[in-house]
Amino acid sequence: DTIDATHQPVHVTVTMLDQIRMLGARRGIKESEVQERALTFLRGTRYNRFKAEQSIGYFWVHDLNTVMLMHPFKSSLEGSNLSEFRDADNVRVFYDMNQLVKDKGAGTVRYNWPLPNGVAPQAKISYVRLYEPWGWVIGSGIYLDDILQRTERLRVTLLTGSILVFSGLLILSALLAGRINKPYQALHRLSERIAGRISPEDNTAHNDTG
Repeated sequence: DTIDATHQPVHVTVTMLDQIRMLGARRGIKESEVQERALTFLRGTRYNRFKAEQSIGYFWVHDLNTVMLMHPFKSSLEGSNLSEFRDADNVRVFYDMNQLVKDKGAGTVRYNWPLPNGVAPQAKISYVRLYEPWGWVIGSGIYLDDILQRTERLRVTLLTGSILVFSGLLILSALLAGRINKPYQALHRLSERIAGRISPEDNTAHNDTG
C-alpha cells in the first residue's frame, strides 16, 4: 500500500536513533551532543531522489514542544516553534501531530504542505511516530497527487500485463489447437483418398459377397 510506504522511513529512522543513542551511551558522550550528532547524520539521509514521488523518501524531526529540529528541505523552519502553524484549511498541523503521538504513539495526519521543489501547498498524508527516549516526533508523508500517479501507473501496468497474458493464451490456444487438429486432418484426408479409390459399385459388390 502506498500510504503504508511512508511508515518505512520512520521506522528505519527510529531504529537508527536507537543505535546512535546506545553507541553514544557506551562511549560516555553527553546526550545533548549525541542528539546533535544524530540530527546531523539524519540531515543527509534520503530514501530516494524524488524521480517519481515528491514525498516518499524523506522525513523530518520535531519535538513535543512543536519545535522543528530537522527538516531536509526547509532548514529555515529549524528552531521554530510551529505550534500555531496552520495550513490553508486552518489545520494546526504540528499541534495535531503532537496530540496524536501523545495519545497513541503513532498515526496519520492529513493537511496541506508545499512540494519539496515547489511553493503551492498540496494535500498530503503523513505518518508520525514518537521517539520516546528523546521526546522527538519522526514524520514522513506522501502527497495525494503521488498516490494518484502511483495508482495510475499500477493500473496501466496491470492492464498491459493482462493484455500480454491474454495474447499469450490466444497464441498458445492456437498452437495447441493446431497440434490437436493435425491428426484429425490427416485422417480426414486419408479417408477421402480411400473413398476416392472405391466406387459405389465396388462397395455394393463387396456387401453382396460378404
